[in-house]
Amino acid sequence: DMARRILVVGGEDGALALTDASNGKLLYAITGITGAITGFALIPELAVAVVATARGQLYFWDLLGDRLLQGLLAHREGILNLRIDQRGRYLATSGKDGQVRLWETSWTASLSMEAKRDLE
Repeated sequence: DMARRILVVGGEDGALALTDASNGKLLYAITGITGAITGFALIPELAVAVVATARGQLYFWDLLGDRLLQGLLAHREGILNLRIDQRGRYLATSGKDGQVRLWETSWTASLSMEAKRDLE
């Protein structure tokens, strides 16, 4: 299972590294995120990383295409928690602004088809 063997390290500089936990090999590096990393979720089925920051932003990163899919301001202050369902359809975030928000993604089905094509 992809999610069980990946070690994720994020920093205050907004850089994120995903490595193979069994051998330490760098699998993916994500740069260009604004703000310290406060949360991370992986949607293995879609090869998408969801990154939360201390500036209240959410980033959706296509790991296969090494590109940003979408970024949005989720909270007026930093994101404290990020949770996602297994299929990547629903996300929940809580922030320093005292808000808890639920998000529904609309790109799940089409991205899944693209990811499967790229893996074949």
